[in-house]
Amino acid sequence: MARLCLPIRGLLLALAAITAHAQSPASGALKAKPKQAQPALLPNLVLLDPAHGGPDNGTTLAADSLEKDATVAFAGRLRTALTAHGFTVVLTHDSAADQPTLDQRAELANHSRAATCLVIHMSNGGHGVHLFTSSLTPVSPLSSVFESTPTVLRWDTAQASSLQQSLGLTFELSDAIHAIRIPLVVGHVSVPPIDSMTCPAVVLELAPLESPDAATPASDGAYQQRIADAVAAALTSWRTKLTAQSSAGAPATTPVTKPAPPAPVRKPRPAVIPIETPDIVPVPVPDPVPAKPAPKAVPQ
Repeated sequence: MARLCLPIRGLLLALAAITAHAQSPASGALKAKPKQAQPALLPNLVLLDPAHGGPDNGTTLAADSLEKDATVAFAGRLRTALTAHGFTVVLTHDSAADQPTLDQRAELANHSRAATCLVIHMSNGGHGVHLFTSSLTPVSPLSSVFESTPTVLRWDTAQASSLQQSLGLTFELSDAIHAIRIPLVVGHVSVPPIDSMTCPAVVLELAPLESPDAATPASDGAYQQRIADAVAAALTSWRTKLTAQSSAGAPATTPVTKPAPPAPVRKPRPAVIPIETPDIVPVPVPDPVPAKPAPKAVPQ
């Protein structure tokens, strides 16, 4: 028995090391805990991720303005507007000199449990505001995944389980942008790190605003403030819906409800067609012919 203790102990240590490696983001997967409901998202918490930073300048905008500076400036304006509406705001970084990695941005978003995650970009092309959700294929809600049998959530496709909620967030933002008469483009794209986020996530990109006189660049402060105020109004509406559904007992992570299935159409029963049977005429049967008696034998 003593001889078996050392190999078994070594095997257990090896299994523990393999499990720890599988749970790290570097292994490409996020290990889900079996039979444990996903922690509820926080409707009052917003995560902002200004794109680029550090040596990554992004796009060069009008007047030699860099995208990394414009995204941080817009995130600051948006944080001020959201704070005025009672939100708690978390930034992946608040200085253009900082450059968190893509995995670090996604990890912060996932650990924060924010009900809204916005990845901020700027562009020289297009017109107005561009909203993008991930181009992944939606899968079952994350809560169902955690409550079912043990499973592994892929790090590079984690957003697929929250994509339905991300579409609902996009609807709220679209309504607010339309209300201030800003041109809007909505689409799907796989922009890191959105595919690795488990929160409702949307890429918000500011493009120049055309006008009869001259185009307003995305780095313009007044233009950014208009969008920030509209986004704050949209997220206030989004928070109200999440809170109402949570109070009603519905999961706070499923604000988008599926339409009720149509009632089944009953097939009409076939009509009964009476079949007339013809009259049966009895056929007379002749009386049987009596058999002739056998001839009598003649004595010799």
